[in-house]
Amino acid sequence: RAFGADPLLVARHGEAAVLGLHDAGVAACVKHFPGHGATREDSHLALPVVDVALDVLRARELVPFRAAIAAGVRCVMTAHIRIPALTGDLPATLSAAAARSLLRDELGFDGVLITDALEMRGASARAGVPAAAAAAIAAGADLLCLGPAQGPDVVAATVAAAAEAVRDGRIPRDRLDEALARVAALRQASNGRPAVAVSAVDSSAGMRAARAALRLRGAVPTLRRPVVVQLRPPAGIAAGPVPWGIAPWLSDHGGDVIDVDETGPAPAQLLAQAADRSLVVVVRDAHRYPWTVSVIERLVADRPDTVVVEMGLPVWQPGHAGPYIATHGAARVNAAAAAEVLARHPG
Repeated sequence: RAFGADPLLVARHGEAAVLGLHDAGVAACVKHFPGHGATREDSHLALPVVDVALDVLRARELVPFRAAIAAGVRCVMTAHIRIPALTGDLPATLSAAAARSLLRDELGFDGVLITDALEMRGASARAGVPAAAAAAIAAGADLLCLGPAQGPDVVAATVAAAAEAVRDGRIPRDRLDEALARVAALRQASNGRPAVAVSAVDSSAGMRAARAALRLRGAVPTLRRPVVVQLRPPAGIAAGPVPWGIAPWLSDHGGDVIDVDETGPAPAQLLAQAADRSLVVVVRDAHRYPWTVSVIERLVADRPDTVVVEMGLPVWQPGHAGPYIATHGAARVNAAAAAEVLARHPG
């Protein structure tokens, strides 16, 4: 979710992303303010803490946000993280010190401030979604984000909580007027700029980047009617089910796809099906799912010629000396780049 670990590098890439999106008629949003990179906990499940001094925050986390604001970014998304030196016991989403003092006054951002999903426990574990929503508006948020699992009842309760907070003075009426004006300005800016025609988009840029990102270790053997085993982890909390894999390539090469989850099929079955055929194993973020590592290790132990394709972060890498492809991404272009390498060795 970040362009890297170097604040200046991230700032340069972030600025380019903002300008590119705006050129295409899309309002860019940078996240997660004031900076999620130093956390270890998942804010979907807990309230992460970044316990650093403000001068460290300014020299590290805030550098990319400054660059994005200077580039004219129209939206900023808050982080459900606690920075004791800035937010005290509160997550940044519910902190006026983060939203007003730091983002508005110090950094000069005057666009739309949107919360991260409020059902995440980092924001709402203490008092629930409606109360977190009211507190976020009071702190300075202009738009509230609720995930798709939050139904009409939660939305109605959130609206009611915000209205009650206005009535009892916790949310000043001019705070609502301010949020309304910012959202209206965003809508006007977006509607006033036509989207770029598809024919004008350089669709080859992504493919060039995917080819440059791909790394190949070892030599891919000539593939004989490959059996492609795609190890599918459960959908992530944030993104949900996302298409990925290299199955579309197989239609031209006579291969078979076997989708495997934690329940099976077992490695022995996969090896039997791939007898006298090439074996390709595709995985995403293997380091996050021990069962995927176990399956790969069992397969390559019996079949050292197995081609392993990692479409996520290549933190874990197979210990076998056989061919290994790291795509550094799971987008369509990453799959296409991997397919190009495999297609050079058809059976």
